[in-house]
Amino acid sequence: MGGQLGDVLGASWSPVNVLLVLGLVGGVILSAGTAVYAVTTGALKLARIAAGILVVSSAAYMAVLLTVSLRSEEVVLPRGETKHFCGFFLDCHMGVGVAGVAQARSVGTGPDRRSATGVYYFVTLNVASNARRETLSLYRPDVHVVTDDARRFGRDQKAEGYLGGDTSLTRPVAAGSSYPVTLVFDLPADARNPRLLVTQGDERLLDRLPELLMVGDEKSLLHKKTTLAL
Repeated sequence: MGGQLGDVLGASWSPVNVLLVLGLVGGVILSAGTAVYAVTTGALKLARIAAGILVVSSAAYMAVLLTVSLRSEEVVLPRGETKHFCGFFLDCHMGVGVAGVAQARSVGTGPDRRSATGVYYFVTLNVASNARRETLSLYRPDVHVVTDDARRFGRDQKAEGYLGGDTSLTRPVAAGSSYPVTLVFDLPADARNPRLLVTQGDERLLDRLPELLMVGDEKSLLHKKTTLAL
């Protein structure tokens, strides 16, 4: 889930709230199935009742989803702490953390020297897996630097080319191991409170839908993100 589960209607995310969400999901599935069965068998009265329950349970679930998302806050992890990525099945084995940050005005030397338009940030990430057996990798990672004024800055891959070595974030990681990778960002001098935002997953709507509708997930509708301090 990449973000922390928020509060629901002012209460902590307790087993009671977990059961509430599971009950709402179960109500949606059960009423939808009942409505389909009733329509196909001609039981129109039952179909109307099931449709009504479906509308109410769906609205209740969306209310919980939006309440959790709107009450969420951005979490900024300090250097050395790991942001874990959890899939739909909550297998939170892969993670990334900032191991170090350096700044410079240019990369390279002599005629091949490349100057930043602002300041180069050299961010060393530690990509790690705490799996016990399987070799895993990040799934379609997306990396940006975000600032207090809501600006986003992508990687400067031309500057990264001066560093040499593999700057891929999708290398396989053996169980219980990790690897470092240094990324480069060209940030303006007036960038306020830059933080690194790393997410993973497909951006196509149909592929994102499960997480988009998962209560408390970092990528759920309107939910705040977990970032890494630079």
